[in-house]
Amino acid sequence: MNLRIRSLTLAALATLVVAPLLVSTATAQAPTPGERWRSTMSMEMMGMKMPGQTTEVCTPRGASQAPVADDKDCKVTNRRRSGNTESFDMACKGGMTGTMEMTQESPTKWSGKMLANTKDGQMTMRMASEKLPGDCDASEMERKFNQMKAQGDAAVAKECLESANAGRSVVFLGQTGFCKDAASVKAYCSFARTSAGYNTLAREQRMGARVYKGEEAARYRTILADTGKLCAFSPETVRTQFCSTAQKKEDWTYFAEECPELAKPLAQAQCAGRDFTTPVDPPFVKFCGAWSAGGASTGAVGAAGGVAAGAAAGASGGAAGGPATGATGTETLKPAEGQDPQAVQQKASPTNAAKDAMQKSKDALKGLFGR
Repeated sequence: MNLRIRSLTLAALATLVVAPLLVSTATAQAPTPGERWRSTMSMEMMGMKMPGQTTEVCTPRGASQAPVADDKDCKVTNRRRSGNTESFDMACKGGMTGTMEMTQESPTKWSGKMLANTKDGQMTMRMASEKLPGDCDASEMERKFNQMKAQGDAAVAKECLESANAGRSVVFLGQTGFCKDAASVKAYCSFARTSAGYNTLAREQRMGARVYKGEEAARYRTILADTGKLCAFSPETVRTQFCSTAQKKEDWTYFAEECPELAKPLAQAQCAGRDFTTPVDPPFVKFCGAWSAGGASTGAVGAAGGVAAGAAAGASGGAAGGPATGATGTETLKPAEGQDPQAVQQKASPTNAAKDAMQKSKDALKGLFGR
């Protein structure tokens, strides 16, 4: 048994023996009259001895049981008393078990011995506890713990509410979801039921499933379905409801990205083949821009994507007197004075434009997914 394991074992047993005595009796938040005890524990195993470890604790005044209590790693069972001696069994995480006897030598002194069984063999623990002069507050540590817990809970609740309003699905769904309080879940579900919120989650699902691989990609593929389960709604029903009114409300981003069955025919009629000589009709300029931008994330644009992109860019560019994009999606740029015409056109080629767009998309995803 190496030194580190022995030290951890001793520390675990020390917290069992010198943990706040009978902490279950000191649950009040008001000060609890207490008395101070100093406890020392030493260990022997396979002929080796470790120096004693000493700890001071404050326990409720007048406790009549041995200074032994449960903690998060070890549990006390089968507690019994005969005269001034108490015996009990204990079981700790990691498979350690043992038996202990504690004897009350006087109102101010306890001594004891424990035989503990571990996977490395049997060890002997020796304990001694002595009452110290002076009073103390036996519930002070509990109050401090509860105060810190309340502060931590408040910080988490604030973070969860902010995440809900921003649609950060990762903190609500799956194994990474730690936001469980009713207020933040309600806020997240309210966000998901709006057209902008649904669109945000749907875009995150599409992009994440493409960018990531394996288990990470699998998590993104189910964002809408998992949100629907959490919030008790059908994602497809919500999508369809918003699609029925998105065009009327000119919610072009949602319409272009989430309603391809409705948007594609309109895009082919109003956006495809348009350039600066045949500009997009004014009522559809924003729609064609949304359709062009949305094609990269929806994957629904298909072969018409480049045409729609060219139409939208051509319409806006022609109107402003700037460079236009034709039906092929290839920019025709006029070089400035002193520029190499061939270099200008090479920079504007579809291949380089695509690489530039991919890099911009990648940079955007880093912000979207916190990577």
